[in-house]
Amino acid sequence: MQENTAARFGIDTIAVRGPASAVHERISGQRLRRAIDPTSGQFTEHLASERVRLDDRDLEVQLWREPSGVVAMEFSVPKAVRGDNRQPAGVEEAVLAVQMAHQAAATAVHWRCEPEQLVITRIDLARDFTGIGDPRGLIDRLAHVPPNRMRTRTYLVNRPGSGGGSQSMEDESHGSTQEVPR
Repeated sequence: MQENTAARFGIDTIAVRGPASAVHERISGQRLRRAIDPTSGQFTEHLASERVRLDDRDLEVQLWREPSGVVAMEFSVPKAVRGDNRQPAGVEEAVLAVQMAHQAAATAVHWRCEPEQLVITRIDLARDFTGIGDPRGLIDRLAHVPPNRMRTRTYLVNRPGSGGGSQSMEDESHGSTQEVPR
């Protein structure tokens, strides 16, 4: 008899990101970034992020990603929906967990997107090993399967005023580019 393995796989942890700004009354800390101008030798500081308190944890509003702010959250889907993570969650539970996290965070941040518009930046899949005769053997065999991961491509770009170029990194899975001065 063929075992139904589809129900044994599911989602454990998910990370999402979306545009938001901090509720000023909830700010519990700030991080500054310091840089030195290579031509003048002058230090500059700018606000990199703000932390806001949300119940039992802090959320970081990242201002370095986007000047108006981006919030990144990571959480266990089964724990958020059911209170424990003994069994992986399905897609419907993942959608519910993201909606719940978006709503809970709204007490500490001003969202500029709906829950459906949050970008998923990471998903950890899990498997229920209950009833598997040789879980160690299965894990050993799976350890030899190469993971499918995001690829990052790096290349040099010469821009006017860049002093000889800047290093750009492109996340091919999202099509975004970030330039870093060389």
